[in-house]
Amino acid sequence: MENIAENRNDQTLNDNKTKGMIGVASHGSLSAAIFLLLLVHFLGTGKLAAQEMVKSPSLAGSASVLIDPSLKVSFEDILRDNYPGEFKPIANTSLNIGFRKAAIWVKLSIPSETSGEGFLTFTPNYLDFVDIFVAKPGVDNTVSDFVKYEAGDHRRLLKNGISGIDSAVAVSYSQGKNTTVYIHVINQNSATQLNLDLGLLYKRSQDSASKGLLYGTWFGGMFILLLTQLVFFFFSRKSEYPLLALSTLGVIMIYFGNLGLSHVYLFSRWGAGNDAFIGFSAWAGLAASALAYMKILNLRRYAPKVRFFLFFYCFLWPCGCWLCSNGQYGCIWSFRIDFEY
Repeated sequence: MENIAENRNDQTLNDNKTKGMIGVASHGSLSAAIFLLLLVHFLGTGKLAAQEMVKSPSLAGSASVLIDPSLKVSFEDILRDNYPGEFKPIANTSLNIGFRKAAIWVKLSIPSETSGEGFLTFTPNYLDFVDIFVAKPGVDNTVSDFVKYEAGDHRRLLKNGISGIDSAVAVSYSQGKNTTVYIHVINQNSATQLNLDLGLLYKRSQDSASKGLLYGTWFGGMFILLLTQLVFFFFSRKSEYPLLALSTLGVIMIYFGNLGLSHVYLFSRWGAGNDAFIGFSAWAGLAASALAYMKILNLRRYAPKVRFFLFFYCFLWPCGCWLCSNGQYGCIWSFRIDFEY
């Protein structure tokens, strides 16, 4: 009887192992199938995107830049060709002049082998004042040939453009003709950089949905991380957990400002406040991170010199916040909406 019982136990154990192996194999097969489907999907969409890129115009080699230290060059002066030879070509569509008291004029002369409609996006969208002048293909002689769009976080949300968050405007292109676009940027409260991208208008909804899904996933994951750190603090009263939560909150606030959401939901009529919010979030988040790292790594015991350096940085945080609250166009208490030039 004992032998029979042992045999039954061995058989049951083997059956359980077999079922476990089958479950693992089924799970592995399902994961492999999902991976193959995603791989086929991305390869297919990549080929379609490559085909569409051949048909749509490219911004490569079409951009040139004029730096205006006087801040007084007008659009009429540009069209009258009062600054011949001062537009310097750039190899790509990204520009960074850093912290500099100057306006920039960007000229795009976009050639095309096909006809259609596209949209031009420019980031970041926390620049103070951005004017976009878009002409029809082959027509760019007078001011009346251009449609003007006004953007920037020191203005109201973009009304006549495609999107206020992405700062995108419609652009037409025609076979054998050049489409001219001028972009005027005045930005005094942060580093001035500009990134341009041209997409297909009929794919605008798809691109917006993809960005919304990406942003939602990122913000959702960060809020889950924040709540997890607070739950850890609830069960284990260690100071590093709330400090990590503050650091995570700082990162969330930075992206909330840099992606233009703070301009839409918090400071739609207060541009200086939006600049101060972005700067305050950056300084506060970095200071909270420094305090958290000091506690987690126990720098008091293992690296007191590094701890002193991080403490010094934390004491600079109020100074950084004060600098962020005062810009070229006044402090954060100024409710100025627009800027005349």
